[in-house]
Amino acid sequence: MKTYYPSLNCYPSSYPELSGKLLALLAKAPTEWFKPVVINPHFLDYGSVRTRNELKNLLAHGFIRHRAGKGYQLTIAPEEAVRLFAYRDSLTKARVIAQILHNGSTYARQFGGDTSQFLRAVRSLEEQGVIESSCLPVPTVPHIKRRVYTFTQRAKKQ
Repeated sequence: MKTYYPSLNCYPSSYPELSGKLLALLAKAPTEWFKPVVINPHFLDYGSVRTRNELKNLLAHGFIRHRAGKGYQLTIAPEEAVRLFAYRDSLTKARVIAQILHNGSTYARQFGGDTSQFLRAVRSLEEQGVIESSCLPVPTVPHIKRRVYTFTQRAKKQ
């Protein structure tokens, strides 16, 4: 199995939120085989192409297996599949990740991630509503924009 990064809880994936949902679906019945025809209706908002690419990504990392004619099946323990994306349920870890966002991607590298994983973590936290981003002009050079991340009101209440 390839390495994933537990500190960011974000293995190389363009859509970690979709990966978590796919693993959660497969973890409900770990011994069953799920055909794409059964999986795709659950993820219509992501589209079948994006879902297929995410399934290929999970397959490449060894989280699931594929058999022609049968479909996809979970290869790791269901508890581990849930734990891979458990930071979504933990406010403390979400705040730690938001601190990483505040300090920048250089700080994220100290936790074993790279810039692309940092950006994936940002996208995931924005989807969850923990942080929000805005572009502000740099005072000395107004045509250059700087992205700033802040906690949402929902995150502050928790």
